[in-house]
Amino acid sequence: MNKFIKIFSSIILTLTPMIMLSSCSDDEDNLSSTTKRIKSILLSFDDGETIKNTFEYDSAGRIVCHSWTSSDGSDETATYEYGDSKIICTITGTSFSTISETYILTNGLVSKCIRNEYDSAKYSYDSNKRLTGIETNISSYTEYDFVKWDNDNITSLQNSTYTYSDINAMNGFDDYYNDIDWVLYNQGYFGQCSKNLYKSETSYGKTINYTHELKDGYVVKTTGSDGTIKTYTWE
Repeated sequence: MNKFIKIFSSIILTLTPMIMLSSCSDDEDNLSSTTKRIKSILLSFDDGETIKNTFEYDSAGRIVCHSWTSSDGSDETATYEYGDSKIICTITGTSFSTISETYILTNGLVSKCIRNEYDSAKYSYDSNKRLTGIETNISSYTEYDFVKWDNDNITSLQNSTYTYSDINAMNGFDDYYNDIDWVLYNQGYFGQCSKNLYKSETSYGKTINYTHELKDGYVVKTTGSDGTIKTYTWE
């Protein structure tokens, strides 16, 4: 399904000893936290199609499994294995062969991603641990993109620009930026996260505006001007 692949393909492009996982597991009984964490996100399109994202955590509170299932029967699962110097993400799905991504850590931040041993991306940061550039290498093609910030928010990356709401990003679960793993970004492995949630995203001349609904301080619904709706469940 093209829509399914398009939305999540960019998602799939400090630490305690390695946790080896062959499948999703549930360690929730061992967790203790004073703040809520995301449990699921239901993405609904204006044509009636839905995609449900679910998240599972280890005893350290890290996401070890991210699964998404479409209403058309397609599904994908990404599992994360955390180590001192790298994170391994394995993605399996109904519509493609297994994808393996290795994230190399330097001082707790992702400095390089290797996908299926061939394609790669390198990440650079400033002294404040803010992402400043991404060098992407696919086969014989190399591209370098600068990351622009305005105070505490990313305003430009690759072919997209962003504006922000006044809602703290810690009270939501922000959308992905191109060539940055969505799950690892939201856990701080790509350095400083944008302080606020999206208000708009402009890409290739098309702008999508977002409105957020809150309950008890947390985002429970995000509506896009393109007709998409995200419904969040917290625990």
